[in-house]
Amino acid sequence: GQLAAGQVLPLEGTVFISVNDRDKDIMLPAAQLFQEIGFSIVATRGTAHAIEAAGLPVQVVNKVTEGRPHIVDLIKNREIMFIVNTTEGRAAINDSFSIRRAADSMPARCNWPAASRTSCTSPVTRRRCARTSKH
Repeated sequence: GQLAAGQVLPLEGTVFISVNDRDKDIMLPAAQLFQEIGFSIVATRGTAHAIEAAGLPVQVVNKVTEGRPHIVDLIKNREIMFIVNTTEGRAAINDSFSIRRAADSMPARCNWPAASRTSCTSPVTRRRCARTSKH
């Protein structure tokens, strides 16, 4: 997968989450885990609403089609360390392409359909635990 061995995973920073409506419920445990291990969360409006409704802190970011500043700006400015994204519909697919292109040099991305609560967060958690246990 995209979290292959040898890939440097971020241990802190900001995760961007944007998922289609049918994935919102299954995304929430991963969002909670990211928050618990110390990541800040930014999300597009619909996803942010679901995250907020679950009682988690989240900052709203514009989709590319909603104007600047938008998610691609944050990625290019290296403000985003991790991406969890699914798409549905033509506009979302176009946005997703822009996101993937901007994220080519990022440490980690997680495409949701193949992901579970732990597939995105476990490698980060293990690495963080290994780092803290050495001190």
